[in-house]
Amino acid sequence: MNPVLDQIKFMSKIVGLGRVLSMRKKHAEGLKYVRGYVATTCFWSLLNNGLLDEIREKGSVEIKDFAERRGLALGALGSICEYLDGIKVIRYMHGRCSLVPGGKTLLEEPRGLFDLLYGYEPVLREIENLLKREKTYGKDVWRRGDAVARGSGELGRQFPFLAVRELVFSNGFRRVLDIGCGDLEFLFLLCERPDIACFGIDNDARALECAQRRLKQSDLRDRITVTLGDMFEVEDVATRFRGIDAITAIDVFHEYLLAGPDKVIDLLSAFRRHFPEAHLVVAEFFKLPHKWLRRIPTVTLEHHLLHALTNQVILPIGEWIEVFEKSGYRIVEKKLIHAIGHGYFVLK
Repeated sequence: MNPVLDQIKFMSKIVGLGRVLSMRKKHAEGLKYVRGYVATTCFWSLLNNGLLDEIREKGSVEIKDFAERRGLALGALGSICEYLDGIKVIRYMHGRCSLVPGGKTLLEEPRGLFDLLYGYEPVLREIENLLKREKTYGKDVWRRGDAVARGSGELGRQFPFLAVRELVFSNGFRRVLDIGCGDLEFLFLLCERPDIACFGIDNDARALECAQRRLKQSDLRDRITVTLGDMFEVEDVATRFRGIDAITAIDVFHEYLLAGPDKVIDLLSAFRRHFPEAHLVVAEFFKLPHKWLRRIPTVTLEHHLLHALTNQVILPIGEWIEVFEKSGYRIVEKKLIHAIGHGYFVLK
């Protein structure tokens, strides 16, 4: 008898053919979620240890040599490669790894999603303890800030940074102060126009160190100035940066809304007083209705969850407009991208 038919006959005898088919269908449904978790974890392990980037650079890599060079466990590495080969993310044959089209795609635009999620992995790992109030975010649990910054930068380059740059260019702003400047990727994009001068402040010393290192290696040292600074010390910021046409803030303000909007309203009011001639160009996430996301479950679902778990408040668009108006600004220009729940505003 055909071995496959023999197996089906035996299983049918034990539980019945209908039950076999029903279980197979249900397990396939569950496997989608289980495999997503396992595949992401394995992908992270190869991404964070540099194997995937080396494969992309060289075409293929012999994993025994790679394991020796990186001090990795060959058995574990081989098992991970076999698994990712099985789900067609990489090709693993005769001890060598190479990328298949699916794997190449994951290392392009989606890479930012993997890096961003890795930044929040400690939060997801502790989600049950957070739920039971046995641990508290910001005290016992922290996201990985470097991975969040890296993922946000990769995703920002794909659209948000370009959208804010377009608002700067189209409004003719030439001297731009960016608050929360991070690794300077946005300011580098602005400086593609030779008549623009940029200034950046950030309150994260590690981010500033990264920014200064990148700036030192670039040819934009004469057009970009970065410094450590607290955006809430607006009078000091205004003293240091004069003649500013526009202040840009990309996904900065929502991190200060946990106790309500007053802190951000007061900050924006201070910007308006101390920079009376400057426009404010803001990019911020806005909360989409759950019924909308249930109908079209975009990555915004994950975004809302991760921000809620880490005490970051995403306001509905109407409440953002109230914040701007209460601070004394009027909206000169507004662009809303509902697919990602992101809004772009020019305020004066």
